[in-house]
Amino acid sequence: MIQGKNKKTNACIDWYWQTYIDGELVSEEYVFTTCEGEEVECDAIGQRDRKGILKIKMACGGNQGGGDDPNTVLLDSINAKPCNAMTYADQMDYIQTISNMNNGNCLQKALLHAFNDLGKQVTVCKGSTVNGAIAQTDYYSNTITWNSNLSFYEKTLDEEFFHNIQFGTYGNVNDHANIEFEAAIMCDMIQTSANYTAMDQQSTSVRNEYSTWLKSITNNGNSFPKSFTEMFPDDTAKQTYFYFLEKYRDQYQPGDSHYSPINYNLLPTAIFKVTSKSCN
Repeated sequence: MIQGKNKKTNACIDWYWQTYIDGELVSEEYVFTTCEGEEVECDAIGQRDRKGILKIKMACGGNQGGGDDPNTVLLDSINAKPCNAMTYADQMDYIQTISNMNNGNCLQKALLHAFNDLGKQVTVCKGSTVNGAIAQTDYYSNTITWNSNLSFYEKTLDEEFFHNIQFGTYGNVNDHANIEFEAAIMCDMIQTSANYTAMDQQSTSVRNEYSTWLKSITNNGNSFPKSFTEMFPDDTAKQTYFYFLEKYRDQYQPGDSHYSPINYNLLPTAIFKVTSKSCN
């Protein structure tokens, strides 16, 4: 993380969220304006994604004008607030990510609604995670801990919000392979494209099989199964689901929580808490 200050007197400065990919500015969004010698502290938050592409976000803090703070209004729409211990830049990074999710597709918005329907207030903080994980959820302490070395991004926030929905549906189960695979499907459905990641470490043939299956149950990403009978009309559909669950688990090594024994009696139902609210 890089920190710096920008001070300019007798003039005004417009501040923007800027996103860079491999050194190239790809997007920017106006945040606020500072004037007359106000000091503003900026943080650059960098992270490489799973494909090794470097992404950098800029966050700046300073005095803002009167009226309703749009960040407060935005956070009122989600029952997951950043903790006070986070830096201003990290809080702004989180807020911007939530803003992107609020402006996402129908299924992503449905995920936020289903999360809010849990009726619980969750606190999001940065800190140490087990085995350096990107993030982890503690449903019973109402916390999401984000790896302090990483910036926030949508896919993993989608996953952590969905984990809360799973805990609210199944309770404190130990069937991690089942839980993680269902969450991976949820995230891939939100992608609504062929860029699915649940089988990233599998063979090309398995990845293609999985992609074909997911497209078949989502009408090529245009609609989503909203009930158990819609997703599992017969035993063959259940067998296919567990076939891919086995392939998902086999990407991990014994000792990893994702490699836990499969519970063949636990079929995904938390996913319908989200899809039933989607507009497609």
